[in-house]
Amino acid sequence: MRGTPSFAIFVSLRVGSRDDPHDTNGIAHLLEHLAFKGTTTRPTAADVARDLDRVGADFNAFTGREWMSFYVRCASEDAAVAIEVLFDMLVNSTFSEDDVEREKAVVCEELRLNSADLRGRVDDLMHAVMFAGTGLARPVGGTVADVARIQRPAVVRFVEGAFHADNIVVGLAGTFSEHDEDRAFSLLEDIPGVPRTRARVHARGGMRSHGEIELVGEQVDSELVHIAYSMRGWEASNENRYAVGLLHTTLGGGLGSRLFRSLRQDRGLSYYVGADHSTYRDAGALNVRAAVQPERVHETIEVITEELADTARELHDDEVRRAASYSRGRLLLGVSDPRGMLLFLLRRACTDGAWEDPWTVGESLMKVTRASVLEALEQLLQQPPTVFLVGDELPPGVVSASDAGRASRGRVGTSSLGATEA
Repeated sequence: MRGTPSFAIFVSLRVGSRDDPHDTNGIAHLLEHLAFKGTTTRPTAADVARDLDRVGADFNAFTGREWMSFYVRCASEDAAVAIEVLFDMLVNSTFSEDDVEREKAVVCEELRLNSADLRGRVDDLMHAVMFAGTGLARPVGGTVADVARIQRPAVVRFVEGAFHADNIVVGLAGTFSEHDEDRAFSLLEDIPGVPRTRARVHARGGMRSHGEIELVGEQVDSELVHIAYSMRGWEASNENRYAVGLLHTTLGGGLGSRLFRSLRQDRGLSYYVGADHSTYRDAGALNVRAAVQPERVHETIEVITEELADTARELHDDEVRRAASYSRGRLLLGVSDPRGMLLFLLRRACTDGAWEDPWTVGESLMKVTRASVLEALEQLLQQPPTVFLVGDELPPGVVSASDAGRASRGRVGTSSLGATEA
């Protein structure tokens, strides 16, 4: 991306909340906060911030279920500052006892604030059931009680297990010199590269077969009920990934998608409508999302169920072509700046180990056929979905996440999608 006036460096780790020890859920997210609190050469958070603020840099971090990233963005002429400070934070952070205790309090306030985000709540509920028994089932930030239990020795142990060169991916984008590139990778070489054994926990294979749709709910104070209509999907590297991408785009990507028309434009059921495929190294789930009035929950579920069946019967070639063109355009728009480019590349590298440039992905999307999209949809429809609901007034028959999959299950009276026993 030579010629752009900006520069970005990301240092990403192939660890996330699924790697948190069971007794310290939330520790990866806490580490994200602690990395900015001081190093052996910059003892305080103010010292770290001062050097980056001096060049007007944007610096932050984020944690996901399978990877986490620390990044700095700045003017291209200040690339050397960004590289040096970011590696100092990652290699020389002190994680003092006082900083750990203070930041735990900050994270607990963040979790309390995020509890009001009902889209996030329904997503956590979906993960808790669809990926039960694995680290993917736990919330990324943990709970307030989880975080309160974390002590400095646990943080140090987690860092020692995660910060190895073989577990780190570094990305540079924008305008930078060969010297900047050499400096970044020489700093990476200074990090020990000890082979690390990873305990791989697999999600349960195949969806449960109930013959009817299961409702799993969490009651919270809200005028709306937030919905995630979920089906077991595929891992990030699966050969179906491009067909599934066009499927969820056809269903809920953009103003012309099937569910946007049927749920919002035709019936006025929901302001926000979307579909996505949550993918991980060894598991995935396709989700349709919306938020509706409590009395219209059943109608919404029926419309989604009917639209899926209609798509299986009536998907047209021009819909697939439009979805491919839309997806390719959104992809290329998303990588038009250094930060977007690195997010795309590093997510792929950290989750499925692939180095595939966005233009190649765009070409692959354009080659997807109607038959391959239908094949993916038919596989999804072999098993009934689970519908996750978060709101105050939930319909009868809803079960909690802890009861999901037991003998007593909630049902919704819509037609079966031709489910077969797993």
